[in-house]
Formats: sequence, C-alpha cells, structure tokens
Amino acid sequence: MYTDGLEKEFGQRPIIFFTYGYDLFIWGDVKGEVQCWFYGFYNMDFEIIGEITNIQPIARGTSVRDRTRLSKFYGPGRWRKLKGTARIRLLDNSIRLAEIHWYEAHGIGRKEFKIKLPFLG
Repeated sequence: MYTDGLEKEFGQRPIIFFTYGYDLFIWGDVKGEVQCWFYGFYNMDFEIIGEITNIQPIARGTSVRDRTRLSKFYGPGRWRKLKGTARIRLLDNSIRLAEIHWYEAHGIGRKEFKIKLPFLG
C-alpha cells in the first residue's frame, strides 16, 4: 500500500484524504480508526504553544458573518469571533508571537484558528 511506503520512508504514517465527489473525508488507517467527514481546511501551518492572551471579541451574535455555516457544521450555539495573541510554532520549528483569530461557542469550543498578524515579536 502507498501509505506503507510513505511510513517506511519518512517514519510517520500519513493521514488519508478521500472524497466521493462532494463530501470530503479524513482517515487514519491505523488500529481500525473510522473515517471522519469534515468541512473547512486541514491546516497544519502552525501549532499554538501556551496560553492565548489579550483576548478580545471581534463579533458576536448576528454580527458573525459565518454564523449560518458554523451552526450547520459544528452545531447551533452563541457564536462569536475572537482574537488574541499567542506564541506559535511554524512548520520550520521556529517560534513566533502572532495575532490569531478563531470562532467560539459555549458547549462547542474553539474552532478554525487562523494566523492574522504573524511575527509580532
């Protein structure tokens, strides 16, 4: 299998993305894991290290433009868009201070983190 070859060459088993044309699925084929449907972007451009500080609301309630999409894919909730500052680790293992934005709803949690102002420090 192709994934076996990649694991042997790079020492890490890849995640499998597949589609039936409309929906997109992700699957880790180790230990009988089940495939998961997902929406959005699978992004591993950065990892948040430590706490997010200076958290401020950007929008809440009907002011959140993506509220309909967020409710459809993550569930209904009191969605709000927030921003804050955090240390992030980039793909090259460098650590930077950046402003990040995300969506959040009570009982659902934080979703869809994005880097907005990288390299503050």
